[in-house]
Amino acid sequence: MPRVASSKPIATIEDFLSAVTEGVQGAIRPHWFLSPVSDGNKGRWYYRGQPFSWKLIPSVGAPKEYGGAEAGHLLKVLPGEKRSTEYNLFNRFQRYAYEYLRLSNASATVAEWEALFLARHWELPTRLLDWSQSPLVALYFALDAEKPLLGEEGAVWGFNFVQTRSNWVDPFTATWTPVPRRPLGPSAPKAVRLVFPVYNSERLVAQKGVFTWHSHPAEDASKYPYSSHLAFKQLLRLRIAPADEAVRRKLIQDLDRLGVNQRTIFPDIGGITKGLWQREVLFEGDRLSKDRRFLSRAAVFDKLPARQKDALITAIDTVLRKARKSKP
Repeated sequence: MPRVASSKPIATIEDFLSAVTEGVQGAIRPHWFLSPVSDGNKGRWYYRGQPFSWKLIPSVGAPKEYGGAEAGHLLKVLPGEKRSTEYNLFNRFQRYAYEYLRLSNASATVAEWEALFLARHWELPTRLLDWSQSPLVALYFALDAEKPLLGEEGAVWGFNFVQTRSNWVDPFTATWTPVPRRPLGPSAPKAVRLVFPVYNSERLVAQKGVFTWHSHPAEDASKYPYSSHLAFKQLLRLRIAPADEAVRRKLIQDLDRLGVNQRTIFPDIGGITKGLWQREVLFEGDRLSKDRRFLSRAAVFDKLPARQKDALITAIDTVLRKARKSKP
């Protein structure tokens, strides 16, 4: 596990904004430098919020579960097929969602990129990873307010982007398809390219979204070796909020006061209706009872993928064994 930039979990908005500012100015040394250059105040920063234990892996490279079945990832070429499952799924999406695709007539490549942004928006597994120009939007997703805590901290990742010829993509000038027919081999250069998207959804606009495109989406991008094909000049990770409901609730309330909530992040009818009742509960509701918190956590645990359940059980067992050994 790479060294973490912040020395302790961040539990207030003030500490978070201070840590982000220090990270951008280079006062906090990022936990891992992809290049020997340390001038963090050059270039532009982008941010992403997620659970602390998650790797920087796009959805198509992560395990999938449904109906009691599990697939390691969707990048394989199945027996009898000439193309990867990823490619076939994307092709099917373009056929089935044709009515909903507002595609330009610029070129076939541009149309593919536009379709890919919309597919990612509606949760088709892709090799795109979501980022935001706003650290507060990233913090919102790191807190994951709709799920009860399972004892895990959140994380806000940030990366410093300094443009080269080969570490970014403009869909209107790109000459290559964003979804390869077959997965790239291990000898192919590892690339993470910043993608400036076509803003074809209100959510993408509201979240100030950008993407990174990953050449090897089953591999943790934070482990990629530095090259000119890498959008990450520097990479920073901050620990967000200890596993405490009161601390998380205060952070969510402060974000809401700053105008970052369900209604502003998801500016459609679903976001409005959900945001209205969520704000009422957030500010006027009572703290969950101990029994309700246990049942809520148990329900979330039951829905976790098998690998995540095993990892959580192992972590709890390790803590208990250490506690037993420390007793006199």
